[in-house]
Amino acid sequence: MHASHCLLFLGWLSHPKGRRSIILGPTVAEQLDVDALIARYRVRAEAVRERSLPPVAGAERQRFIKQAEEDYLDFSLVAAAQWSVEEGHLVLRIPLGG
Repeated sequence: MHASHCLLFLGWLSHPKGRRSIILGPTVAEQLDVDALIARYRVRAEAVRERSLPPVAGAERQRFIKQAEEDYLDFSLVAAAQWSVEEGHLVLRIPLGG
């Protein structure tokens, strides 16, 4: 699927609900390979899963484990996405069922 007119939300800008995003225009869309993007997220998810624990203890260890779990969830959700371009927007459909 060609994404010549999609908009990709990346970067950092204030958002009322605390989220941050910036809209990048068609020049980025012309270079965007969504299948490759999703594949990179799949690789990142696996890297987080295989990441070893550093020699930390106590609360610091628990923070590291929690962050690794959140990273894995984030990366694996995007890695499982199906994508389309709708009305000029890249849409990722992420399955939430088991």
